[in-house]
Amino acid sequence: MMLTAALTLAWGCSSDSDDAHGGASFTAAEQPAWTVDWTWHDEAPNWKNPAPTLHESRMYVVLKLDERYGGYSTDADRMAIFLDGECRGMGLRNVTADGSVYFPVIVAGDNEDLERLTEVRYYCASMRQLFVMPGFYGFTPDRTIGTDEDEYVVFGDGSPKYLLNEVNVLLTGNGPSGHRPADIVGAFVGDECRGVGIAGEPMQVWTLHGEEEQVHFRYYSAEKGGIYSFPETFVMDGAFRGDITLAF
Repeated sequence: MMLTAALTLAWGCSSDSDDAHGGASFTAAEQPAWTVDWTWHDEAPNWKNPAPTLHESRMYVVLKLDERYGGYSTDADRMAIFLDGECRGMGLRNVTADGSVYFPVIVAGDNEDLERLTEVRYYCASMRQLFVMPGFYGFTPDRTIGTDEDEYVVFGDGSPKYLLNEVNVLLTGNGPSGHRPADIVGAFVGDECRGVGIAGEPMQVWTLHGEEEQVHFRYYSAEKGGIYSFPETFVMDGAFRGDITLAF
């Protein structure tokens, strides 16, 4: 799929040629509202805080949602911290005056839990997705995490639907005279949007778990008032990292 010609891997290994094959088609259009469909089918979990007398120590955690979750977040969301598959603390949604979303969680533990890594689980009710993010802080009695400096739940991490690919789209050839703030790049599988970004900057492209998918790109130009669709496709499976060069 033209990987050797159009892809330069981010860690420095490059192909022998960086030729880009032109032939992008153009369609007049207003600025599109490209978005990734995050809806899934996970059932809402029935998490509960452990009984107060069940564990002897506590750790205090405040988790902030990545702002990209903001449009999806509702009061039905839940955040919990687990240890070896057991819920050790569950927090409810709090919204600050500036619209930031936080979940305070009191994590229960015992002496034998010292420094054992915990796992963050976030259920987004509007997406119907349960995000599971292992490798969080080890349990430490009386420790406070996320008050002096925000501790984020990063968008997309642990998604049961999508895997993350990271790309940087570079455009060459006889295209628009310059990028404008309204210009956007969209990644697609068929006609389904899998990522939105800006040319020349890192962007996230999401592919389904367990599948190699053919991803192609479109570019909206505010100057030209339309969308360029590029014919090249790239195989992505959640491990793709690199620069992609597309020619008009």
